Amino acid sequence: MKLFLKPMKDALHLLDRFIKDTTHELNTPISAIITNVEMIDTSKLDEKKSKNQTIEVKKTSNLSVAN
Repeated sequence: MKLFLKPMKDALHLLDRFIKDTTHELNTPISAIITNVEMIDTSKLDEKKSKNQTIEVKKTSNLSVAN
């Protein structure tokens, strides 16, 4: 029975590793984007656009972290 499950276990391990690696690779640029958005002088921008940018960046960040 263990021989039958080994290929599935190996595939799940590879998938888990892929998800972790991909999440890690996405977090760095997303963190940089968040930092840049937070540094924008919002007094010179339309308030609604500024809020929308922040919301969208946070949504993207949440998608990345959810895995």
